[in-house]
Amino acid sequence: FVLMLMSVMVNRFRLTMARLAMKKALPEAGDGDERAASDAAMLKRIAVLLDNPTPQRYPARQTIISPGDPGVFMYFPLEGRVAIQSQDKVLSHGGGGSVVGEMALIDSAARSARVVAQTDCLLLAVSRAQFLGLGESHPEIGLALLKLMAQRLQAATAQTSR
Repeated sequence: FVLMLMSVMVNRFRLTMARLAMKKALPEAGDGDERAASDAAMLKRIAVLLDNPTPQRYPARQTIISPGDPGVFMYFPLEGRVAIQSQDKVLSHGGGGSVVGEMALIDSAARSARVVAQTDCLLLAVSRAQFLGLGESHPEIGLALLKLMAQRLQAATAQTSR
């Protein structure tokens, strides 16, 4: 059920962002706009549930996700900060507790935005199969992600009325 709700939100979010792009009204992110999907304890729990995979390192300014890429992994930043970009605008930032790249895992669509390491980063990569398994066996993880997606959709929807 949570996955179905996430899929609906992803579709609405993509539509809202497309409308904003057409109006050339994509919002530029401020410095304090990060939204957390999890806390340090939940990140640690996810890592343990996934048998403590080796986090991936990305140096500052390296592209992590490019538009059009297939959605193979979503990423939880463990250290550092990333920027989510579209049309040369920074839409949002992500640091510890945030998640990036989850939409393509949910709806199996190509990536719609670029994610770039703003600082040296250490990211926990989670595949679609791992994500689905976590969501089934630990619904609180899926619910935390659903809450984050709802917040993103609300913020994007608010921009359309401006």
